[in-house]
Amino acid sequence: MNYFFRHPVECTKNPRKAYATVKAMREYRVANPVCSWCGKGKIHVHHVEPIQFAPERAADPGNFISLCGKRCHLAVGHAGNWKQFVENVVQICAMGVCIRAIKRGN
Repeated sequence: MNYFFRHPVECTKNPRKAYATVKAMREYRVANPVCSWCGKGKIHVHHVEPIQFAPERAADPGNFISLCGKRCHLAVGHAGNWKQFVENVVQICAMGVCIRAIKRGN
């Protein structure tokens, strides 16, 4: 029998709102206070591999990258559309390549 069925208090519908995820994102934001793309502040923690595809990695700091505000988060992390994601966002930020020059796919 599944653990979550036996202990419904422990389960959560949205892994992003789980205490472990929120705590890990807060700690990552403190440890990485500047945007990986432009170097500015006011950080959003972006999941490299989206939670909808890998809910088990929701609280994994290896799955995080810091992007500033909505501008870089939307442009670099989501290719201009919140429903998409950029698979190689870490490499793009490391190389400093303009996001418009990268061919994007779903």
